[in-house]
Amino acid sequence: MDTIKKIEELVNKSAISKEDKDELIFLFSKAKDKDLSLILDLISENFNLVEVLNRDYKAKKSDSIDWQRIIKDEEKYLSLVD
Repeated sequence: MDTIKKIEELVNKSAISKEDKDELIFLFSKAKDKDLSLILDLISENFNLVEVLNRDYKAKKSDSIDWQRIIKDEEKYLSLVD
């Protein structure tokens, strides 16, 4: 099974709305498979990251962006990769 299919399975198991699931899967489908391997590893290890990614994506596309919180959250999850 390719990486995007595995990510799709994990995203579909999350508690986010159907609309949000579809949007995240669409965004991931635009990336190259090799670029998605890190995302797959992270959400496989920490399933709650799907909700964090969704929340941050929605925050970034909103009119009132809380950059401080988004950056803090992303730094936290990036530190897990190190």
